[in-house]
Parts: sequence; C-alpha cells; structure tokens
Amino acid sequence: MQAIRSGKYKGVRYDTQSDHEPFEVYDISSDSMESHNIAGEVPEIQTALQRYAVRAHRPDPRYPRPYDSAQIEAVSLAEPVSVGLSRQPFDTSGHWLPRFPPYRGTATADTVGVFADLHASDPGITWTGYLRVRTAGSHTFTLATDGDFLMDLHDIHLLYQEDGLIDTTYNTVTLNLAAGLHPVTMRYVPGPAQRLNISWKAATDAAPALLQVGDFRRQP
Repeated sequence: MQAIRSGKYKGVRYDTQSDHEPFEVYDISSDSMESHNIAGEVPEIQTALQRYAVRAHRPDPRYPRPYDSAQIEAVSLAEPVSVGLSRQPFDTSGHWLPRFPPYRGTATADTVGVFADLHASDPGITWTGYLRVRTAGSHTFTLATDGDFLMDLHDIHLLYQEDGLIDTTYNTVTLNLAAGLHPVTMRYVPGPAQRLNISWKAATDAAPALLQVGDFRRQP
C-alpha cells in the first residue's frame, strides 16, 4: 500500500505494479472516514500524487518494488541558471542533521568548488541547487565521508550518513533520471578529516566520477 497526504487530500493505492497506477483520492477535511473516492473529480491531484510518488521513492535492493525503475522527471525553470551551488553555514548545536533550522543561517555565497575549503571547525553546511543530468537513464550515486551528511534529490533521501549509523544501505543508490535539472539539497557536518566524496556513474560511463561544481546549476 502507498499513502500520500497533500494538503486536504489523501491518496491511497494498493498492490502497486507501476508508477502510472491511479490513487484513490479523498478530501479528508470533509471525509475523515475516507468513504467517497473523488479521484475522477480532481485529475490534477491525481497527476500530482503520481508524480510525487516517483520523486519521493528511493529503491532499496532488499525490498524490490515493480516501480523501482520508474524514470524521475526533471524540472522546468523559467529563470536562467548559472554553474554552481548556493552555500549556507549553520550552527548545528543540538540539532538533527536532516533538519537544520533555517533561522540560524549566517550567510549565503556561491561555491567555487562543490566541497572545497572545508574545515573541521566549520558549522553545518547546506548546499542547494540543481544537479544537471546530461543523459537520461540509470545513475548510481555513492557516498564516502567521515562526517555527517544528507543529500536530497527532489523529495528522495538519496544518500545519508550520520554518526552511529551502522546501516550502510544509504551509502549507495541507483535511480533512473531524465535528462535535465533535478533539485538537490545537501547538508553536511564535517568530520575530523573533512572527507566528503560523492561519485556518480551513468549506465553508459566506463567508471564512476566524483561530482564536481560543473555538474550543478543554481539560480541567481
């Protein structure tokens, strides 16, 4: 079963075999018992739920699903973009890595290199922007770090490592990505060696390559 909440709407579908299968849709603001399926009345909500289900799903080889290979759409931007990411440091004292408090940001600046100029004394760092995928298809991402790190692609917790985390499942993942721009947020607390390497490999590549600043785009 899959269930998604979007504002006053809730989508539910069972025994899902593909990303195109429709959701039952309920307006839980007026139908808390979910007794009246209004999917046919709100086609735009149906489309949004189906798209979100793909953009939030992280395949797990331990628990394969029929829709694991569904292609994740790129986004369309009206404004121009430039090379790089936006970088913002944070005081992370007592806060869980995936939810840095936005009100404690101290500055915003462009990055010169994606992971350049890191120091163990740095606070938490957030990079935001878009990953530029040149060729549609399967892409494998792998994380190696001695710090705490979370990378979100769309609404997918793509790569994740935090102190004390034993499960290494989140150190690598393979996704089917459309060519174009995909929103990305990376949160990082440096470790003693300031080691942060993220590699990616398309199905057509001979070997993995480290993500570099040229692989990202940001809005001015």
